[in-house]
Amino acid sequence: MSRLESLQPPLPTEVHKGAWAKFDFQTDECLSLTRHLDDAACTASFLWDTWVPPHTKLLIARELNGNQHLAKKVVVFLAAGHDIGKHSSAFAAKVPSLKQHMERHGASFVNFNKHEAQSMPHGVVSAASFREWIANRGIPLNKNLSDEIAAIVGGHHGVFPPLAQVVQNPALKRDSRSHWGKDRFHYWDRAALTAQLSHDDYLALSQCAFSAPVQMILCGILIMADWISSNRELFPLTDDRDSNLRAELAFESLKFHEHWNPQEITDLLSLFASSFTLPDEAKPRPVQTTAMEIAHTADEPCLLLIEAPTGEGKTEAALAAAEILASRFSLSGVTIALPTCATSDAMLPRMLAWLSRRLPANSHADTVLSHGKAQFNEHYQSLFKPFKNGYSAIYDSETSTNVTFRPNSWFTGRKTSTLADFTLGTIDQVLFAALRSKHLVLRHLGFANKVIILDEVHAADAYMTVYLERCLTWFGALGVPVVALSATLPPQRRAGLLQAYRRGALSSKSIKYDDEQHASDCAMWSAESGYPLISCVTATTSELKVLAPSGRTQNFLIEYLGFETELLAHRIADEARFGGCIGVVCSTVDRAQSIYKDLLTLLDDDTELVLLHSRFLGFERRRIEKGLVERLGRNSSKRPHKLVVVSTQIIEQSMDIDFDLIFSDIAPIDLIFQRAGRLHRHERPNNERPARHQSARLIIAGCSEPTTDATPRIDNGSAAVYGKSILLRTLSTLLTHGKHVQSPTDVSPLVRATYDPQHEFFRTWTTDGLAADEEAEKIRKDQCERANDYLLPEPDSRPVWSKRKGGTLEAREETRGRAQVRDIEDSLEVILVRKNGTTFEVLPCSPKRAGEEIHFAHGIDDELAKTLAQSTVSLPSWVLRGKQGNQLFDSLEEDVFTADEVAALSRNKWLRGQLFIPLDLNNCANVAGLTIVYRQETGLHVSKNASPEIG
Repeated sequence: MSRLESLQPPLPTEVHKGAWAKFDFQTDECLSLTRHLDDAACTASFLWDTWVPPHTKLLIARELNGNQHLAKKVVVFLAAGHDIGKHSSAFAAKVPSLKQHMERHGASFVNFNKHEAQSMPHGVVSAASFREWIANRGIPLNKNLSDEIAAIVGGHHGVFPPLAQVVQNPALKRDSRSHWGKDRFHYWDRAALTAQLSHDDYLALSQCAFSAPVQMILCGILIMADWISSNRELFPLTDDRDSNLRAELAFESLKFHEHWNPQEITDLLSLFASSFTLPDEAKPRPVQTTAMEIAHTADEPCLLLIEAPTGEGKTEAALAAAEILASRFSLSGVTIALPTCATSDAMLPRMLAWLSRRLPANSHADTVLSHGKAQFNEHYQSLFKPFKNGYSAIYDSETSTNVTFRPNSWFTGRKTSTLADFTLGTIDQVLFAALRSKHLVLRHLGFANKVIILDEVHAADAYMTVYLERCLTWFGALGVPVVALSATLPPQRRAGLLQAYRRGALSSKSIKYDDEQHASDCAMWSAESGYPLISCVTATTSELKVLAPSGRTQNFLIEYLGFETELLAHRIADEARFGGCIGVVCSTVDRAQSIYKDLLTLLDDDTELVLLHSRFLGFERRRIEKGLVERLGRNSSKRPHKLVVVSTQIIEQSMDIDFDLIFSDIAPIDLIFQRAGRLHRHERPNNERPARHQSARLIIAGCSEPTTDATPRIDNGSAAVYGKSILLRTLSTLLTHGKHVQSPTDVSPLVRATYDPQHEFFRTWTTDGLAADEEAEKIRKDQCERANDYLLPEPDSRPVWSKRKGGTLEAREETRGRAQVRDIEDSLEVILVRKNGTTFEVLPCSPKRAGEEIHFAHGIDDELAKTLAQSTVSLPSWVLRGKQGNQLFDSLEEDVFTADEVAALSRNKWLRGQLFIPLDLNNCANVAGLTIVYRQETGLHVSKNASPEIG
């Protein structure tokens, strides 16, 4: 039962002295401290009984000898005492009228200066007073548990305070020596009675300790209880109803849905057939069958790492395995993370289709798309629109199910999205779980209840890998299964991911992962050379399974075009005359735009030309990507006869498209295979591919053809993006192997040889190769060191406020989180508008409200504001460096709008904080010494001190 029948009567006046917790300066309404503590305690009780997922309860109870009843008491106790620190001189004096009221009831205020008052926020006071109460009342808690509970209480505003601020705080000690300290003891007595903590409970607790993961989870539940009970619409400041009724009505209003409860899986083939739309008589491929079998026999939560070629059905394998793992370990959600917003958007329909086939009929699934552009995804936004008698229902005629995906509004916030059962977003959203940031505990609370699917983990560089591995360690400690997918991984990277998860899984069992075992594991996991490969690791077991070929093989020929840039466009045009669909993958946007410009004059009139890169307006890029998938996808009936697509690396990420021929700038060997996965990807009748392209070829540009005579030359753009070391290693490996490549047979050996720490260059390459390796190692170490600046410490049993390697667990603001979990230079998105004389207009190419006048100072309607917010484009990173960047920011912030327009923009939820660049009627602008041009065909061009040539 959720109601707290043990709620205590208010404290006597001589103790509470009119203490308050909430105040509204507009209405002068006030909420007493005891009422807010009761509201929070009742909310915590309702949360435990109606929302806290089963796996989360088990995690907490596991550290209380399996006693879930005691676990609930602890949760209620934390909520009943979290704000006791508001009964202090520093907090109670914040409202003069309430201070006077408390003085009339016997309060005697200690005078603090501003610095002293700031040193004792009420969370710190709550933590300190809890420790003092334990000692004063002689309660038999061990010191570790006392500190762990104090840390949880102190962290209920999202930041765990440093221990020194709690125990060595002169101002706080002065406050505690007055009547305030003794009064707070009575509040803690009341909290313990509210939670019904008995002497036997204290004795049981004295034998326990909370690990860091459980401290994080408990703090997350406490924050949820505090946020809900602090919502003035749900808990008005003036209300005579008791806290039990207030909480009951609040939860009726919140309408939290039942969690997903996946049923036990007994028939794997039936599971797969009912999860996906398959051709008649189709059977799961080996990678899919094996992934399900391993998940089905797992006795402990595990990391399942799947390495297989593109097109093998890794996504379907991951989703099926996730449902099996969820059913085995009482989990009730799934998180899917991909490299980019675009790849996440492409996954959304597939995820919803899978859920519609697997969830019970007429059920509701809280589903959140969690990336920075989610508000512009039309498919996702449609989930919020009324549909018949409900919201966002998806009807699948094959399964006769009607599933509603509209997410509960409480789970759509930036800091609460991970609490929804089903989330889909960029890898950043998962990596934030290892970034010291405010309210981090809510992410851990959300992830603790899910299976995590990480797609394309090979895309993580050294910097991101630091965060990825730390996330895996925490997931291991939380008992969260992870399914990670990759086309292929270097052996050392595979070993690093597996050992990171095992380290956390062992910590959950209080087993140290010693150096000898670590070295033995890494040697074993690195040695496996089979492919495709599924690796599975738990705390106590590991298994690496080399899979039988699915029968799907790919043979392609590698050719080299040469270093000279001008050769590339001419060769593309020559090949295009034979017909077919040709892909061109360039290392940089500038190079892609340049090649596109050259091809405009070289291609035959009947050859279509498309350009795709990251410097298109958001709606333009989505339109281009959608068109490519529709025309080059598996079941397309609109496949062009003559098409050239010039792109950057975007094209290699989660786009199910098929080219007859691919040109690629030199790239690391694993990305070469990734791009080759778009080459003859789908089975097609012979007459659909031109005779010239019946055999698959991948033509490498941006470097001279490798020979044993001399080190090959490499284009500066490719070297800047990937580093010269890995490109020389790739060319060395390919030269040794030869030009004929077969997947999957050759994938693992070639990747292994390229990334081998002892890789040997040809004698004539040695000097250049070793110098490049040395530079690469220097960059790698620098990335790792910088990543560690904001890295969450490893989980252990100490209080989460403890000082550890890397500093205390202070917060880092999440607004800069992307720059901290990805090693990218500062980037800047700006909104483009047109300026016609003194009038601003929507861009003519906008899909909505094109050319419409914009009157910023008078305020603009919501649809227009949203339209403008979608007209964003990224500036190249070089314009943000040094003096140039400062001049650009100053110009965009000071010279574009009047004061009235700036004030109006600051009040608009879509546009506040955004920077605008007004283009003239020729779509050009001169800003801070830069010439900026936008063309619908080619995207954004930026040059310094001169107008760029644009075709």
